[in-house]
Amino acid sequence: WRYAVKSMAGEKLTSTRAGPLGIVGDRVWAMHDDAEILSARHYPKFLMCAARYLEEPGEGKNTVAQVEFPDGSKVMSSDASAGAKLTALIGKPISLKPLQPVEDLDYYRRRPRTEAEMMAYLGQQFGREPGEPMPDMTQFPQELMEFAAFPGMHFDVTPLQLLTTASLAHMTAKNPGANWDVRRFRPNVLIETNGGLTGLVEAEWAGKSLRIGELTVHCPGPTPRCAMTMQAQRDFPFDRTILRTIVREGSQNLGAYATAGNVGKISVGDAVELI
Repeated sequence: WRYAVKSMAGEKLTSTRAGPLGIVGDRVWAMHDDAEILSARHYPKFLMCAARYLEEPGEGKNTVAQVEFPDGSKVMSSDASAGAKLTALIGKPISLKPLQPVEDLDYYRRRPRTEAEMMAYLGQQFGREPGEPMPDMTQFPQELMEFAAFPGMHFDVTPLQLLTTASLAHMTAKNPGANWDVRRFRPNVLIETNGGLTGLVEAEWAGKSLRIGELTVHCPGPTPRCAMTMQAQRDFPFDRTILRTIVREGSQNLGAYATAGNVGKISVGDAVELI
């Protein structure tokens, strides 16, 4: 899966190239309010928009994407009207911007917050209810306390995220009344596991590496889940029980973070193996 615009619905791919900066064209664009990079954790309505490339993007280029709004209208991400329509959607002035140079630290920096404000902000971002634990923040690079994304990227943590069908099946069994559509969790790669693998498979991948097609990836740890997982999208409704189940049954995690050690092609049907 590729998400041309951060926090908008993405596009399902049959084949693509990926590398240390993730899938080519992934999260090249993001919403910004001139104070910090925004996401659907701030404004869930972003998830009702969808973005895709009309031409296959090239490495190192801020390729323009097409954005489709909830009313069905479509504009190009480089068009000034995109920001105007997003402003109308959420009722706050924002713009749609491509990746900025890595040296532009102010673009990537979070808005200033006191320690108390930051803790309240993180609680809202992760969507935790009273009595639920917060993720161990020490697992995240310290730079992400200062920056909304690593300079030069729009990713929350790592450029790739993996998810298995075994984990989705496990969560479905724990909460069969919920819609566990893979699109809630926004992975780059959904891995179909064989019948011998059950449970939260990715929880065992921390510190390990996998080969996916031509790509070798390292998994630093599981993905702690945030408020975005329970938000409504085009084909399914808001459901708070999604996140409650993940917090309770998955120790807050579902899926795995990943970084690529090389550039290579990955395709639907590629074998995946631990190495």
